[in-house]
Amino acid sequence: MIKDKILKYIEKKSYLALDAKTLFSKFEEITFDDFNHALKELEDDYLIIINKKNKILSAKKNGIVVGEVTGVRSDFIFVKLEDIERDIRMQVNNSEMKNIRFLDKILIKDDGKEYKFEKIIAHKISNIVGEYKVTVQNGKKESVLVPDNKNFQVSYDISKDDSANLVPGHKVVFTLIDSQKGPSVKLIKIIGHKNDPGVDIETKVIESGAPTIFDELTLKEVEGLPSSVKKEDFPDRLDLTDKLIFTIDGADAKDLDDAVDCYKLDNGNFKLGVHISDVTHYATENSALDIEAEKRGTSIYLTDRVVPMYPHKLSNDICSLNPNVNRLTMTCYMEINKKGEILSHSIHESIINSKKRFTYKEVNEILENNNEHVISKNEEFVPMLRDLQELSHILRKRRDDRGQIELDIPESKIILDDTGYPIDIEIRTRGEGEKLIEDCMIAANESVAESISLLKLPSLYRTHDTPDPEKIEYFSKIAKAMGIKLRYNQTMPLNTYLSSVLSLAKNEIQKEVLATLFLRSLPKAIYSPSNAGHFGLASKNYTHFTAPIRRYPDTLIHRILKKYIINQEYLNDDFNEELFLEKLKLHGETTSMQERRAIQLERDVDDMKKAEYMENKIGETYTGKVSGFIDKGIFLRLPNTVEGFINFNDLGDDYYKFNKDRFLVEGVMSKKTIKIGDSMKIVVIGASKESGKIDFKPVSDGKKKSKYNKKRRRR
Repeated sequence: MIKDKILKYIEKKSYLALDAKTLFSKFEEITFDDFNHALKELEDDYLIIINKKNKILSAKKNGIVVGEVTGVRSDFIFVKLEDIERDIRMQVNNSEMKNIRFLDKILIKDDGKEYKFEKIIAHKISNIVGEYKVTVQNGKKESVLVPDNKNFQVSYDISKDDSANLVPGHKVVFTLIDSQKGPSVKLIKIIGHKNDPGVDIETKVIESGAPTIFDELTLKEVEGLPSSVKKEDFPDRLDLTDKLIFTIDGADAKDLDDAVDCYKLDNGNFKLGVHISDVTHYATENSALDIEAEKRGTSIYLTDRVVPMYPHKLSNDICSLNPNVNRLTMTCYMEINKKGEILSHSIHESIINSKKRFTYKEVNEILENNNEHVISKNEEFVPMLRDLQELSHILRKRRDDRGQIELDIPESKIILDDTGYPIDIEIRTRGEGEKLIEDCMIAANESVAESISLLKLPSLYRTHDTPDPEKIEYFSKIAKAMGIKLRYNQTMPLNTYLSSVLSLAKNEIQKEVLATLFLRSLPKAIYSPSNAGHFGLASKNYTHFTAPIRRYPDTLIHRILKKYIINQEYLNDDFNEELFLEKLKLHGETTSMQERRAIQLERDVDDMKKAEYMENKIGETYTGKVSGFIDKGIFLRLPNTVEGFINFNDLGDDYYKFNKDRFLVEGVMSKKTIKIGDSMKIVVIGASKESGKIDFKPVSDGKKKSKYNKKRRRR
């Protein structure tokens, strides 16, 4: 990249300040226009300084750094700097402080002694979600908006005109307009009262920054989509409408984007077909639908709703592989032998007619429970389901043998009533149906990635880097502290080591905690144009092809397949590969960020609903298992996955400390230890839907408190 070359040059110790023309002469094979464009971007990003003599200097070498505000208090801020792992605390005077917001990009001067605030570069958050409150100060009522995001730690006055239609408890969206006197509030939207059904989750979605409304152009475009598919309109597509093809999904799924079929060949091999909704036929490149999907990046699945990447008329209708209707698809056929090796594969534009919409529950009743009633209703499909099950086991063993990491961490499903109130929390189970679909999709993703890789086409891969050996060594120490004396040897396959560790776990909660800790020691999977392989799946070539209704990277892969493999429009002399790779890199970074945003939103909503579920359980007793420690206390998990916190002060019979080396909690006087997996009877003493936090306290055993504890409490 041109910008990287310029930065590398001017950050050399030997560099003397040069003007643009002289600096340009130091680089070959770069046009002056491209050089000037890169220079402008570097200046806009505050990576270079152009002084009064028009000489170009490195901002970094001159003590100018860019930071991101990570917390706002009344007279100081916390800032994240690129080259420092921890946040720094900066004092800011009142006049400068007024307009600073959470996540602002700011310019800072480092004079070697202290950091000084220079100016705000940009506000990252334009719209703020908050609650309208009326407070009394010195006998006078004040109307304020309090941001939901606790990193603000400030409230904002609101005018009488803007608050005329508000009542305390209203959730709103507002923006701030900077001024010398400080920001003024502009009300944008009233979401609803915090006690109204659905307002809590709607508030979380808006606060996350995820788009919630489709623009007029997108809605107009989707209204123009056809409502059906006629075979005669697509004579060049592979016609699979007479094949026994079906979908398997969750009972509440409406966007069915994958279907399968499977046959045993005469040579004993399997012919697996994975048929994926052809979204790009309707959401063409640079159309309003495509631009909106790119902006969203992914569908988000929450307890009571889906925030879709595409409008429902596309995602749930014309692109959903509903039963007994023709649908356009992209098909990947694979021949797989009994060792799980994919011997050959082919990719086609196709048309299918799904013969059945199975739920995972139905398939599991057939494959796991041999439910005669369900079998009798689906006799035509049962042989193929059995073949798919056999193939699934073969493919999974193949991945295990080559070193895949498989972590079975329990997930919860929160059941809501019609008003959105949580009435139960269940454990999600992964049965044979879920696993076989997962295995089929992985095989298709690998086959597509291999096709693209062999042709050396620029593409977007799903990559997962190898873990840092130091982090695995740290995990090994924790496992040892938990009583599992199996030292990690770097010559040992990591999946073998993990399986051995988990098999030695003393109980299920210890196994879950170890699996979670191991997961945290791994890098996050990302989207990248660099084919670095997928460590977790032990796959040399991997991409995402199988979910274009809900993942934008899959849409990009479909376009690449159509253009370069199916239509064989090979790269010509006019093709700018460097520019295309740069676009793919940006797509990868953006979609990886959007994925993280979706995951965090899903967690935040689950935490909120679990805390709301426990709010009316205060005073009730439960038995749970110790699931983690921090310096201030213990985390304890109930059988339904609800996790609460126990402060050390509430243990009562001693003064406890977290021993990080032994990974346990120890009483200072009694030397009593509390370990991961220990059972403890607790009473619920607090739960806050607003914060998503739950507090427990051990049920007293009636024993006298230690003298040490009594003395400590008198201080």
